[in-house]
Amino acid sequence: MYIYKSGISVKRFLNIKNAYTENYLRELYTEYEHIKDAPVPELTREDFDEYAQTGRRVGYERKYFARRTMLRDFALMTLLGRGEAVGKLEKIITAVCAEKTWTLPAHASEDENAVDLFAAETAQSLTEIVSLTRGKLKADIAENAISEVKRRVLTPYLTRRKPYNWENVRSNWCAVCGGCVGMTALYLIEDADEARDAVSGLESVFESYAESFSDDGACLEGLYYWGYGMTYLTAFLELYRERMGEDFPVNTEKLTKMAAFAGKCAVKDGITVSFSDDFERGRIYSGLSSRLTERFGVPPVPSEYLAPFSGDECGRWCRAVRDMAWYSADECGETEAVSVMSGAQWAVMRGDTLSLAFKGGTNGEPHNHNDIGSFTVVKNGDVILCDLGAGEYTREYFSDDRYSVFCCSSFGHSVPVINGAPQLAGAEYAAKDFKVNGTTVSADISGAYGISALKKCVRTLTLTENDIRLTDKFTTDELVKITERFISRLAARETADGIAVGGATLKASGAYDIKISHAKHAEHGGAETDVTVIDFTFEVQGEGAFTLTIE
Repeated sequence: MYIYKSGISVKRFLNIKNAYTENYLRELYTEYEHIKDAPVPELTREDFDEYAQTGRRVGYERKYFARRTMLRDFALMTLLGRGEAVGKLEKIITAVCAEKTWTLPAHASEDENAVDLFAAETAQSLTEIVSLTRGKLKADIAENAISEVKRRVLTPYLTRRKPYNWENVRSNWCAVCGGCVGMTALYLIEDADEARDAVSGLESVFESYAESFSDDGACLEGLYYWGYGMTYLTAFLELYRERMGEDFPVNTEKLTKMAAFAGKCAVKDGITVSFSDDFERGRIYSGLSSRLTERFGVPPVPSEYLAPFSGDECGRWCRAVRDMAWYSADECGETEAVSVMSGAQWAVMRGDTLSLAFKGGTNGEPHNHNDIGSFTVVKNGDVILCDLGAGEYTREYFSDDRYSVFCCSSFGHSVPVINGAPQLAGAEYAAKDFKVNGTTVSADISGAYGISALKKCVRTLTLTENDIRLTDKFTTDELVKITERFISRLAARETADGIAVGGATLKASGAYDIKISHAKHAEHGGAETDVTVIDFTFEVQGEGAFTLTIE
């Protein structure tokens, strides 16, 4: 049984003594102690069928990913020399190999031989773990794992009659699936020329992935999916270099721009851009950040944005072992005051007290939300006005009913409501005239609505030393009812000075009716939370403007 012996090692991580590595290891050891004697969660047919019956994914996925977490943790502890972890690792490997499918219910296909996202991840994890722990595992367990990887993933991939849908779709699936099957092939195909030929088709797959980014390297799916895809792409490129002694052919110029994206998403005080299906306190994998700095010369991200060991609900092996193998503790210089990604029409502006992030773009993007003109405001570490980011992933969330979901609809974003109507979905509904001048960003967002009476809606945001000023200038050819909507996770109340939201005050000018209400939002993990909705309503015929100052 041939398996390439990877040079991945966790030894350097153990010798780096700083607050980050110490906390990372502390969390790993704590989690291991918590799960080491826990039973392997049972994956039942009832759990699997819940998605088909109700559209909910959480029940089955929670158990599925608990198994992957055990696989990751027991393997890491084996590499760290904890002898008792070997038997536990063998047990979870056996359980994973016995699963009826490595595919999640939401991704299930009529083609049982189809290789999808988590089947590919599982194959990569098992193959690499066997490579790194070979000699410690019982031979029959290691051989069975590799046999299952070949049966379920490698052989179907190599013998497919037509490309899988992820091979040309422009999303993170290209990088994750392609990176996983590529690494699996590099580990398991003994002849170097055969291995090189087996992965040669990934050149076009990774081109499709790069095309999902704007020309200046912005990931339209958001920071979370940037980290997801870039981890597996980078891991494949590094393993290919190690095994073949040469670089895999990729567009290095575009990849360098893609590598710099994460640092541009750091807003302030640990807050990150949460546009699309993302999170306002997103974290960047430390190993990935270090390796991209080493390979492409991009600045390392500030330490407050580095992901700790805990918090990966999917228990991903590839990310965790490379956090330890690649992390280099590079110091980050001062973050730039303004980051502009013109291709995506994103701008991030950072001040001492107040900071903001703005999005133009289109309503036809990967993991799309109808959110043209959406923005976030951060003051002293609090998100005053938010972009809710990812909601709970359900069948409805990825169906034609997506925009009935509050956080995906423009009703759930800080953008105008025109004549009671939200923005429309589709790439043709787009911002235009996106401009950044110093700490002022503007765009005409009228094209998001498909309302003929609305000729212009030019949204302008300016960051000053003391406040953020928003101005929306409208041009209409008939009477139009405007509701300026603002979304916050914080409570809001009217005061003599304006609307108090957290530690900030919102002051609007002009004549308007004001309403503060609440909406329900299903968080990504399934919990339901209350969201504050602040509406200013007025009418415009001809030309009109609305101004809001946030201080």
